Amino acid sequence: MRRRHFSSARLLAYALSVAMLVAAAPPCAQAEEQDVNTSDATVQSDNSGESSNSDTQDNQDAASAGEDAGNASSMSSDAQIAGRTVENIDKGWSFSKNDSSMAGWTFPTGASDGNIDLPHSWDYAHPTMSYIPQYNQKTVTYSKQLDVAKYQGQNLFIKFYGSNKNTTVKVDGQEVGTHVGGYSAFTFDLTKYVQGKNSVALTVDVTNVDTVSIPINVDYTQFSGIYRDVELIALPNQYISTENKGSSGIFVDYKFSGNNASVNTRVDVTNKAARAASLVLKTTISDNAGNIVSEQSSNVQVGARTEASEQKVNQQLANVHRWNGRADPYLYTMDVSLQDAAGRVLDSERTKIGFRTFEISNGKAYLNGKQIEIHGVGYHQDREGVGNAVSRTQMAQDIDTMLDMGVNAVRTSHYPHDPAFYEMADEKGLLIYCEIPYYMIYSKAQSYKDSITNQLTEMIRQGYNYPSIVMWGVQNEVRYSNQFAVYGQDFNVTEGELVAFNSALIDLAHKEDPNRLIVQANIDSPDAVSTSAKWSSKIDLTGMNLYVGFKSSIAGADANGHKQLVDQLTRKMNSYQQIMGANSMMLSEYGAGANIDQHAEVDGAFSWNGEDANGDKHYEEYQSYLLEAYWDYIQHSKNVAASFIWNMFDFSSYRNAGGKERLNTKGLLCYDHVTKKDAYYFFKANWNKSDKFIYLTSKRFTQRNKPTQQIKAYSNCNNAELFLNGKSMGAGKKQQGGVFVWDNVKLGTRNGNSIKVVAHDGSKSYEDSVDGVRANTVISMNRLYNPYTGEHFYTADTKEKDNLTRIGWRYEGVGWVAPVSGDPVYRLYNGHVRGGDHHYTTNVSERDDLVKVGWTYEGVGWYSGGPARVYRQYNPYAVTGTHNYTSDRSENDHLVGLGWRSEGVGWYAASAK
Repeated sequence: MRRRHFSSARLLAYALSVAMLVAAAPPCAQAEEQDVNTSDATVQSDNSGESSNSDTQDNQDAASAGEDAGNASSMSSDAQIAGRTVENIDKGWSFSKNDSSMAGWTFPTGASDGNIDLPHSWDYAHPTMSYIPQYNQKTVTYSKQLDVAKYQGQNLFIKFYGSNKNTTVKVDGQEVGTHVGGYSAFTFDLTKYVQGKNSVALTVDVTNVDTVSIPINVDYTQFSGIYRDVELIALPNQYISTENKGSSGIFVDYKFSGNNASVNTRVDVTNKAARAASLVLKTTISDNAGNIVSEQSSNVQVGARTEASEQKVNQQLANVHRWNGRADPYLYTMDVSLQDAAGRVLDSERTKIGFRTFEISNGKAYLNGKQIEIHGVGYHQDREGVGNAVSRTQMAQDIDTMLDMGVNAVRTSHYPHDPAFYEMADEKGLLIYCEIPYYMIYSKAQSYKDSITNQLTEMIRQGYNYPSIVMWGVQNEVRYSNQFAVYGQDFNVTEGELVAFNSALIDLAHKEDPNRLIVQANIDSPDAVSTSAKWSSKIDLTGMNLYVGFKSSIAGADANGHKQLVDQLTRKMNSYQQIMGANSMMLSEYGAGANIDQHAEVDGAFSWNGEDANGDKHYEEYQSYLLEAYWDYIQHSKNVAASFIWNMFDFSSYRNAGGKERLNTKGLLCYDHVTKKDAYYFFKANWNKSDKFIYLTSKRFTQRNKPTQQIKAYSNCNNAELFLNGKSMGAGKKQQGGVFVWDNVKLGTRNGNSIKVVAHDGSKSYEDSVDGVRANTVISMNRLYNPYTGEHFYTADTKEKDNLTRIGWRYEGVGWVAPVSGDPVYRLYNGHVRGGDHHYTTNVSERDDLVKVGWTYEGVGWYSGGPARVYRQYNPYAVTGTHNYTSDRSENDHLVGLGWRSEGVGWYAASAK
């Protein structure tokens, strides 16, 4: 959290999509998908500074060690009490990508070489070799001239709130240090490099990719750059430490006794002076009206040249007003001041704190002892037009959108987000699941292990005082596989090595924060979960990332299919709970892709193959269908204590799917963070009961495939009525919470239809409508070409189409035949294929073309629409086999008599069911 200071002064690649790694190179991805910046303006800040350490700062140690010429220990007495000054330096940087070519580069904000302001975001993927991690590595340079004359005689630090992935800082060409990791804040001590100078040249080199620190393979775009704020912090010789892992140096713990609390505050104090210091540490707690409710002072002794000496202050707080999530996000203010023996304030910080308990037990979540239903979403912070360089205003817009839908919990995926977001979460009462970017693969390289433990420590210490954060996540889908060894020797690890490291990581998390839940997310795999169980004896909650129905097949998307989905989810979660030996479980991800430009009638005739998840069609209606089933399961589950939809917004990715390039379409809103998909309103109907509304689904589906439709609306009202072309179709059937449907609604086929839904709540009415909805009078058939025999095949079954393309047939489009229309269908016979095959078409020119090349025209009317049942046969004599469809039972029997195999009835049949 950005703290307010009081003093006498004013205050990353395509790199790894799962199948792109090569044996010669360890896995890696582009620079991490970063979180957002925390400021749009450059000001001398009074809301600043979580301080942090640097990872490789030998030079800084020399400054702390103390030659008077190289640090501020020789400053005057007056200078020593000048207090803390914070200056935002986001404006006026120069940027060089150090590459003469633009090929492979992406600059979401449009700012490339030349003068820029921070925050700044970029991405690089090699134009032809992006699947090899090393080819995606780029180092760019940010530079700025700093006026440091005003900081003479003070200790000067620079603080980065987010720079991805590896950041090296230099002053006048001298290297100050390097920080590894793209999601946490960090500081460097510049004191020795600026003393005696009026101006210095600051250069910052940022590298987007490496293969020796986390994360190295993810499916989100890892935008690189200095994408959050940068500040200068000037301090006297004694101050509240900036050196502790990017934290504020203040850590507040508490224990309840009834309505009272014992508050135990740890404060890190640094003394840069050559002599020990006798100091007074004072903590004051005020309520949200500004009234002081508790105050305590403590005399402390800090040795000479001592960094981050831990001091403790204990005090009592009576009649605590608890922070109670969305219902009442009550915050207190803690002021911490460091004074000298004469009572002069040397340094001070202010932080917001909240008092609450959060527990999980027997499949339920409890906030302050009362059960709470978790309405959770996953959240990547990148957005269209800015990448990860997201402003506070945009973050606030995202939170407002979440609150409108009824969200009360957010998984800040898959990394710590900007401190400003957690401040807003505190203020709005959101519960947060915060995690480190330790994903899928473990490496025994020391640098890799260090990056995991360091990023975990940074995350916890920097987020320690946010009441909104209730869970720390230590891993996401990390699993054992001997196949990872192909990436290099460091990835050739045993299951035992992985279990030992992850067990120690969980212990470290509990040590860093004994008061919050330590959690993890597993992939949907019994083997992976079994391995996870071996390191999870001290884990507080395990989540499962499940995509049943999206990454698995479904034969029909009707009520029976819904029930089957719920049953599958129940069996899976029960099984995984048993493997884990867990009291409760979490659904850490669930969702499906949706492209708002792609639509289908999702009914009993609709089928989905699990491999379609990576295909080019993600129907908006199917996302809604799946999420309805998931929420039905969650509401009735006995063991799921918390759940998080994947994802709140579409986000940039290294894969192409759902007809979108480099975009993950699983969001409930589009990448613009403005356009809402249908499923958004399903959750609003269930999660937001106060903002009454009704929403007509499929309004973007204006050219429908069938004249008889199910019409659906989402509403948090108790009833809904449908009007078609001005005529009432009656009250809707409540299919489940928030869902109203009207079955077998016949749309007019000649003109566009007007559809309106109306809901009533007391004396108030709500409505939604769409005009111009047209119903096709045909069934569009997929046409495929078999290059092995030169035959064509027509089917309305998408699954069958996909199966044939997988074995080499060529897909030639949709709409070739139209059996619903009643138009004559021409039948032709190909005598050149051994065994012969038939071909049906309503296209006269196609009929004539086939006759010209030797097909035999056999007449018209073989089947002609209506509710006819069409028989399908298979010809085993053709080289690869061919199918024939007919509504003529005698023809069916005749072909069977010749040796064709009857494969049943109803394969496709005009409007027949």
